[in-house]
Amino acid sequence: MPRYRRPYNPLPQPVWNDLYPLWLATMRERGVDPEELFAVATVCDLHATRDPGERSLHWAPAGKEDDFRFNSQHWLYYTSPSSEERRLAAENDGLRLRERRYADPPQGEWKLSMSEIETLSDLWELRGKPEETAALLVVATYFSGRGSPRDKNPHETRILRAARRFLHDKEIYPGWDGRSSSALPLGADYRSRYAEVKFDDDEAAITDLARAHADMFKTLRPMALYYVERIPRDLIEESKRRREKYQAEKMANELREREKAKIREEEERKEGAERAKERKRFQEYFAKMKEAHPRFGDWHGLKDEELKRLVWEKPTIELAKEFGISDVAIGKRCVARGIAKPPRGYWAKKQSKRVREER
Repeated sequence: MPRYRRPYNPLPQPVWNDLYPLWLATMRERGVDPEELFAVATVCDLHATRDPGERSLHWAPAGKEDDFRFNSQHWLYYTSPSSEERRLAAENDGLRLRERRYADPPQGEWKLSMSEIETLSDLWELRGKPEETAALLVVATYFSGRGSPRDKNPHETRILRAARRFLHDKEIYPGWDGRSSSALPLGADYRSRYAEVKFDDDEAAITDLARAHADMFKTLRPMALYYVERIPRDLIEESKRRREKYQAEKMANELREREKAKIREEEERKEGAERAKERKRFQEYFAKMKEAHPRFGDWHGLKDEELKRLVWEKPTIELAKEFGISDVAIGKRCVARGIAKPPRGYWAKKQSKRVREER
C-alpha cells in the first residue's frame, strides 16, 4: 500500500520577522501597546501568607485595575487562616501558610484554567520583548480551542509554524497543561465566530489574530500584585473614601425610603378617607332605598319557597316595589326556577270579588 504524502505546497514558508510588523501595526492601531501589557500594583498580606516582595499574576478587568487591586486588598484583609492552620504552622517550624488555600486573591468572575495562568507567567517573563510576546500569543491562540488549522487554511498553518520556529530558536517553551482547553481567555464567542473563517493570504490571517489579541487585552489586562509589609497609604485613603461614600449612599437611601414611606402613608390616608366617604354614601343610599322599599337588598337571598308564596299573595308590581326591583326581574326568576305565577286577570277577579263581599 503506497504511503500517504502531504500535497506539495508551492508557497514559500513565511519568516516570523516578516509577520511580526503586521501584527504590531494592527495592535497599535487598535490602541494596545505590546510593551506595556502589565499593570503593576502593591497590596499587603496581613496574615503572612506571602513574603514582602513576592508577587502574584492575575487577569484584571481592563480599565478597572484600581478596583481589582482594592478588592484584592479587601479579600486579603478579611480572609484569615483558621485556628487549626495557625496551630499546624506553629507546630511545624518552617511551614508557611502561603502553601495553603489562602495564598492568592481570587481571579474575579473569570474561571481561569491552569494554562491561562501559566500564560501570564510566560508573558511576565517576556515583558519588554514584543516580538517574542507576539509569537507566544499566536501559538497560545491555536492552543485555546481554535484547533489545528491544517484542514482549514494553509496560511494559518504557515503562521503557526513560523511562530513555533521563532520560539524554538529563542529557546522559549510554554509549559501549558495538555488537559486544559485554552491558554488565553479569549472567550467562547471568539471560538464560535472564527470557527469557519478562511483567509486568502498570510497578511489577512496575522491581522485577524492581532485583532483578536487586541480585543482580549481591551477586556482583560494582565496585572502583577506585589506584596508589601504595610497596607499602602492610597488604599487606606481609598477605603475611607469608599466607606464615606457607602455611608452617604446609605443615608440617602434611608432618606428616600422615609420619603417613600411618608408618601405611602399619605396615599393610604387619602385612600382610607375616600373609602370612608364611599362607605358613608352607600349607607345613606341604602337607608334611603330601605325607606322607599322595605325589603331592599333581600332579593338575592330570597328562597324559592318564599317567592312562590309571595307571588300568590301580592301582585308582581307590589312585590317589585317592596324589593326595589322591576317586575320583569321577578318574572324571569320565576321562569328560571319553574315557579308558577297567577294567570292573567287573577288579581282583577280577586279584587272584584273582594269589592262584592264588602258591599
